[in-house]
Amino acid sequence: MGSFSLMHWLIVLLIIALTFLPSWIAFRRKLRKRVAILVLNILLGWTGVGWMVLLIWSILSDDKDPQLVIR
Repeated sequence: MGSFSLMHWLIVLLIIALTFLPSWIAFRRKLRKRVAILVLNILLGWTGVGWMVLLIWSILSDDKDPQLVIR
C-alpha cells in the first residue's frame, strides 16, 4: 500500500465515479427504472458498451417516477 500515492487514489476514485455516472444521473433525475439502471451498472458498467447504453438510457429517458416529482 505504501507505493500508492495520493494521485493513484484520486485516479481510482475518478474511475469509480465515472463508472457509476449513469446511475447517479438516473437517481438525480428520479427515473422510474433507476434501480434497474443501478443493477445493470454494477453488472455491465465496466464494459464500454454497457456503460454507454446505460448513460444514454439515463440521459434520454422520460420515464420519471410520478411519486417523487414535485409539482
